[in-house]
Amino acid sequence: MQEYNFDKLKILKFSLGPLAVNSYLLIFPSKKSIIIDPGAEGHTLINHIHSKNLIPIYLLNTHGHPDHTGNNWIIKEAFPDVKIGMHKKDLPFLEIEKIDIFNLQSLLNIKYIPEPDFFLEEKDPIKIDGYKIEIIHTPGHTPGSVSFLVNNKVLFSGDTIFCEGIGRTDLPGGNYEEIINSIKNKILTLSDDIHIFPGHGEDTTVFYEKNNNPFLRLK
Repeated sequence: MQEYNFDKLKILKFSLGPLAVNSYLLIFPSKKSIIIDPGAEGHTLINHIHSKNLIPIYLLNTHGHPDHTGNNWIIKEAFPDVKIGMHKKDLPFLEIEKIDIFNLQSLLNIKYIPEPDFFLEEKDPIKIDGYKIEIIHTPGHTPGSVSFLVNNKVLFSGDTIFCEGIGRTDLPGGNYEEIINSIKNKILTLSDDIHIFPGHGEDTTVFYEKNNNPFLRLK
C-alpha cells in the first residue's frame, strides 16, 4: 500500500491480485470514503475500511473489465449502502459468463458482478466534503471507460493511460483511434502538474506523459 495526500484528501493505493490491479481508497476529512476499481482481494479494502472506521459512500469503476469490477460484490455485501457507479456503455461487461475469455471469474474469485446503482455521466460530478470529482468519458480501452478528476489535482485514469503506456485496444469494444483521441484531447489538455493514478503500474503526471510516453509525444 502507498499513501498520498492532496488538499487534506488521503489517497491509498493498493496493488491487488495476480494482475496487480490498482485499487484506490479516497479518504475525506469526515472519514467518508470512495473505493475505485476493487478488482481483486476485496477483503484487503474491507479490513482497512473497518480498521480506520471509514464510511464508504461510493464504489466507482473506471471501466467494466472484470479485473477492475471483480470484487464489487464483496464490497457491496460488506457495505450494502455503498452506491456503485459505472458508465452505461460498459454494462455488457457485467455478464462475465459471456465475456470471460481469460478465466478471470475463477482467478479473481468473482462470485457475480452487481448492477450499478447509478450511471456515471460527464454532466454529473460527485461532491463530498467540498471536493469535486469530475467524470471524464475517455473511451477507447472500452466504450464506457471514464477517468475521475478530483479538485483539478489528481486523475484516476483506469486503463486509458499508464506511465509511458496506454491501455490495450485489442479486446472487445476497444478502439485505438478512440483511446488516442481521449488521451490527447481529454487528458493531456489538463494542467501539467496533475497527478495521474492509473489502473496498473506506477503513478505519473500529465507533464511527464506529454514528454515521455512513446505513444503520445506531441510535436
